[in-house]
Amino acid sequence: MSVNNNDFYKTALKVGLPITLSQLLMSSLSFIDTLMIGTIGEHAVAAVGVAGRVFFVFFVCLFGIYSAGGIFMAQYWGTKNLRALHQIMGIMMIIGVAFSFIAVIVSVVFPYQIMKLFTTDNVVIEYGIDYLRIIAPSFTLSAIAFLYAYASRSIHMTKYPLYISMISLSLNTILNYILINGYLGLPRLEVRGAAIATLTARLIEFILFVIVLMYFKNHPLRASVKELFSFTKTQLVNFIKKGVPVFFNESSWVVGQSVFYMAYGILGTKALSSVQISMTLSDIFVSLFTGISTACSVMIGNALGRSEMNLARHLANKFIKICLAVSACVTIIMIGLSRFIPYIYTEFTDETVKIAMIVTIVMAIYQIPKMYTYIATIGILRSGGDTLFCMITDFVGVWLVGIPLAFFGAIYLNLPVYWVVALAFSEEILKSVVFTLRVQGTKWLKNLVVE
Repeated sequence: MSVNNNDFYKTALKVGLPITLSQLLMSSLSFIDTLMIGTIGEHAVAAVGVAGRVFFVFFVCLFGIYSAGGIFMAQYWGTKNLRALHQIMGIMMIIGVAFSFIAVIVSVVFPYQIMKLFTTDNVVIEYGIDYLRIIAPSFTLSAIAFLYAYASRSIHMTKYPLYISMISLSLNTILNYILINGYLGLPRLEVRGAAIATLTARLIEFILFVIVLMYFKNHPLRASVKELFSFTKTQLVNFIKKGVPVFFNESSWVVGQSVFYMAYGILGTKALSSVQISMTLSDIFVSLFTGISTACSVMIGNALGRSEMNLARHLANKFIKICLAVSACVTIIMIGLSRFIPYIYTEFTDETVKIAMIVTIVMAIYQIPKMYTYIATIGILRSGGDTLFCMITDFVGVWLVGIPLAFFGAIYLNLPVYWVVALAFSEEILKSVVFTLRVQGTKWLKNLVVE
């Protein structure tokens, strides 16, 4: 079975474009924030980069929890079962908020221990402690706001989350500019100013989501507390059954990414700073694939919920072709942009800038296998509940291939950080082969919400 091209692109753009724009805005403003923090010095950039890994770990684990719910929500929306959709949201909210409380406690009570895992530089550690303790409350605010933003994807209503992201992220950047440098008569707060700006933006984001749900009385995600928490034992068991592998998949992956940072940290503050610069640039392009994978997972999930297996497979193949074409273009663009790094980060030493240029080129080369595995996992296989296979494959790639190679390169071979990054990313090649074989099979083609 095929799908009309006009209908395909219309739906894909409706679902994916707002997500892409939202992520692109987030990554672009993060890039600008890094420039602002860069005026303080390399230590500040390294500190915010390391401390930001804590929020990144939390956010990706939260994404794992919500991805499990998203599998069911997309299929329930395919059959227009709002009651069941609200019940799944209730499960997601309980688990997500509980997890955020843990993240807050860890960030407030153990910031020194967290920073010490990544660096021995005392200046970097002190900056990072200040940043972590201030942004800690934003974890709970983000847990609730992200729940509604994620649920909006499953029901093809991504416009308002985009508007909210535009407002909160723009506010974040403006406040960064004012508070980091001490403009408008305010004190120069440097890294603490960046943290306060982030916390304020998260609070505004949370408030805006509440306003949207209160104002639009017929919004599909609007539900009473009783409706949210009326889920059945069967729904909870099914959520846990599919959700645990997704959560461990995302958490093991993101912890693995943080362990990679530990390997880079072994090579010094300059190495950490250069990787942070390159990551910030790379994240701008990753936003494209966030939108593509979201549209892919929602459209395939809707088809599977209606038991249209041939259509689901056709959609998967179509999205794979799009992913490969876009990632090839991104590779070329990133390599070109790497040449402009010396003109952007003028406050940094020539050595740090040169390393950042090479690291960016390395990341660009790995875009095709990296983004292919991203689409295959999040966009295709998980849509049919094939979560255990994804978890095992990702775990083997990160922990048994990438991490050992990265530390071997950093400790025993004492390689430059760009070679260590190349070794770390090599696991993407192995995963792309394994995921290709899985996608071509039929085990992931499942309707999970048959009444």
